[in-house]
Amino acid sequence: MKAPVLLVGKKGVGNAVDSFNLNACYFESRGVQVLGGIFNRLPANPQDYYSLEKCKNALNSYFQQFKPKQIPYGFIPHIEGLQLGEGEGQEGLTPEQSDLEIKNGIISRSKKLIDIFANAVDIKRLLFDMNIHTTSSATNEEKDRKDSEASSSSNSTSEHPTSLGTATTTSKSVKKSRDDIEIEALMEGAPSS
Repeated sequence: MKAPVLLVGKKGVGNAVDSFNLNACYFESRGVQVLGGIFNRLPANPQDYYSLEKCKNALNSYFQQFKPKQIPYGFIPHIEGLQLGEGEGQEGLTPEQSDLEIKNGIISRSKKLIDIFANAVDIKRLLFDMNIHTTSSATNEEKDRKDSEASSSSNSTSEHPTSLGTATTTSKSVKKSRDDIEIEALMEGAPSS
């Protein structure tokens, strides 16, 4: 089953849009649907030039105008206290703290992130869109599998127009490796990946 992609974008507007478009183009060129994005680490201070509200308004406007099939599912503020501080260890806590204090610190930070994420992201819509895509994708894959089985169970002769006339071919179920398919595509003029 082909799963759609949700991109996690950068803060700001121009860089967020450019990064989103670059990554979306990559996935779409490979046949993977991009549902939309979540934009991360936006300053909560409304006085900031790239504040969460300003970026949210600009990015929502951009998606409405230029990416109507993709959705900005959320805008996550920069969260103070989640990043490692000076003198802290790998888990973000000082070496002198007990195992219990370390675990409690990790749990506390995790809960804070989960709460903020739940409030900043339209999780219901994201799950709804994911469900629609995976359901339709599974239905299409089942149809493709049945069509493939039906065509491989019978040999058929068909005519194909060529520059020299008509070529008659007999189709049989032939399994090719990915490398063979890519080589054939390159020989036909496809760009290399």
